[in-house]
Amino acid sequence: MTTKEQERQAIAKIRKIVEGLGENSYVGTAMQGVLEVAEQNIEYDAAFSLKGEVEVAEKREKEQRTIAENLQSELKKLKEEREQEKAWFKDQQTELKKKLQEAQALVKKYQMPKDMYQNIWMLIDEAQMQAQTQMMRAAEAMAECVGEDTVSKNINQSALEFKKCRAKVKECESVLCELDKRYEK
Repeated sequence: MTTKEQERQAIAKIRKIVEGLGENSYVGTAMQGVLEVAEQNIEYDAAFSLKGEVEVAEKREKEQRTIAENLQSELKKLKEEREQEKAWFKDQQTELKKKLQEAQALVKKYQMPKDMYQNIWMLIDEAQMQAQTQMMRAAEAMAECVGEDTVSKNINQSALEFKKCRAKVKECESVLCELDKRYEK
């Protein structure tokens, strides 16, 4: 087994031989860094080699290339998914806009103009007042049919007329309430 000193002397001899080959020597180019690694091995009692470092670097590069290829593939897949989602989202927006337009058209269709509301309200209010007037006439007719001693045959007719008018008044009140609820702001 050689000593560290013997190894240092061998490095010095090799260095002189390589330097003697000249600046553009093939061997000199190939030996760049090799002697420095040999000196480190002596100094640290290690077994470093440029060939080993190259193999480790190549292995790491291969692993990194595989990772990069996987990431590229995943990125491509995600971009495709994003494009599909964009298309879906655009379709959804189109569909929602269409539904909104349909809903707006329905609102417009069923929206009552102010003048129409006022006319309907007035017609129903007038019908209610007429029914109340008829109800009062029927009540007066019933009162006249009832005397101190007798009851006239016309009382039934007057009572039926009264009930009919009272129902009409209630119906008009209900319609006016509903109109106010739905259309009055």
